[in-house]
Amino acid sequence: MQAKKYQLANYEARKLHKIDVPAFALKNPKKWEPDFLNLVLGQYTFLEKLKQKLPEWAHTEGLLGAQSVNIEQSSSSETALEKFSPYSGKTALDLTGGYGIDSFFLTKKFDKIVYCEPHKELFDIVDHNFDLLKLSGIQRINTTAEDFLFQNQSRFDLIFIDPDRRKETNSKLVLIEECSPNLLDIREHLCSISPTILIKYSPLLDIHRAIIQLKTVSSVKIIAVNNEVKELLFELKPVPSESVTLEAVNLKGSGKEIFTFKLKEEAEAMATYAQPQDYLYEPNAAILKSGAFKTISARLQINKLAQHSHFYTSEQIKTDFPGRIFKVHEVMTPNGKNLKKFKNQKVNVISRNYPQKTVTLRQKYTLNDGGDDYLIFTQNHKNEKIVISCTRIFDLNTL
Repeated sequence: MQAKKYQLANYEARKLHKIDVPAFALKNPKKWEPDFLNLVLGQYTFLEKLKQKLPEWAHTEGLLGAQSVNIEQSSSSETALEKFSPYSGKTALDLTGGYGIDSFFLTKKFDKIVYCEPHKELFDIVDHNFDLLKLSGIQRINTTAEDFLFQNQSRFDLIFIDPDRRKETNSKLVLIEECSPNLLDIREHLCSISPTILIKYSPLLDIHRAIIQLKTVSSVKIIAVNNEVKELLFELKPVPSESVTLEAVNLKGSGKEIFTFKLKEEAEAMATYAQPQDYLYEPNAAILKSGAFKTISARLQINKLAQHSHFYTSEQIKTDFPGRIFKVHEVMTPNGKNLKKFKNQKVNVISRNYPQKTVTLRQKYTLNDGGDDYLIFTQNHKNEKIVISCTRIFDLNTL
């Protein structure tokens, strides 16, 4: 690594405050050559992302950044803490080390960490950063996952893998077989040297297809932050599980919402259906990703609006529902006459299981976005198009 050049760029980046990166790049300060300018801007972007993702590191002087994709794909502190919370032991292997954030949090749960990273430039940067952070409990190896496994003679209490999900063209990958390393090729080897394999995949990955492909999945954890799915985690064991457990976790300012179920429970659950009643519910993003659509209805004893709408309803409020809760005011047929009273008014629009998208509906009925009131365009269990006028409930203590 060209250490002095990176460190100088990092020093210059720390002197910049709240810049518009593209505009700053166009100005191209005369004192910097184009290559060095790009390096400075790269360090600036890294430092800004570090403040958001990892405040534990943000105050350590001299930490260096690599390509933006390395910090973008890395865990945040809140997702890393949640991800590793069930695990502890003597040794853990971070087989796709990346920027090293996961290895850092693994040190809080394991005595010794082995960090592997194939890209020399990134490895050198992380090696430099680990020294500054005084992380002596991490053994650092500059090698590919495949080469490490070929030479390794050790066993580990946990193996963590975050496969590279981008091509050389920087386009995102979703399928297991497209990512590097390909878990389909090394799964059996991994299970022979550790009782637990934890794999992080893109939130876009098809969970059910992945369970079939990976063969010995014991559980799947979906982590959302403020109702946005961030991480999809597959736990593998050496032998298949009778029924895979799914855990949907939504981290938010006031705590977290957790909903756990088994695939077998969802397959056997019977949802009940009804027209919109006094209260309407929308599951959080982690639950929607998990596919617990019938289990939610059966376990919480609430009715579903329609098979594919994924809204739920009840006469009595369910204050512990893991998602958004609305007070229903009116249920209408969606037409200009019924929606005339909302024209030019501030109202949030949701379209689900409905032929027209939100932006089209706003334009069609001249609706302004904003406020606490909602118009939800969907279908009921009779396949009739409806629009529900409702208000989101933020403070359950006011009821």
